[in-house]
Amino acid sequence: MERQTVVRTRDPVAIDPDTEEYVMTCAEALLAGTLALMTAYGQSRCGQHGHQMAQKICANLRHLARHPGLSAEFRVVVGRLYTTWDVASRGAHSELPASAWATRLPECTVVQ
Repeated sequence: MERQTVVRTRDPVAIDPDTEEYVMTCAEALLAGTLALMTAYGQSRCGQHGHQMAQKICANLRHLARHPGLSAEFRVVVGRLYTTWDVASRGAHSELPASAWATRLPECTVVQ
């Protein structure tokens, strides 16, 4: 069984934000933190902090792409995100090669 992490948040919508806790797996906590960093990165106007956030996002995505507690399909999606963020964290502005977007997932036969 995977270890669980308690994450305390200050949610302005919660009844008592100082004592609100979420119990989640380590992978979920890492994903939640990564999404928060991505949000902050998108709102950031500071070059140096933005670069550091991009590097941390890239590192988190790399860990998620290798996490044994996540499905293989999810790890492939996160691995593709890692490729994109790796380029961003290095400050490269060129287009990614087509091979970076190649998928290893089976073709979807159901439309939702």
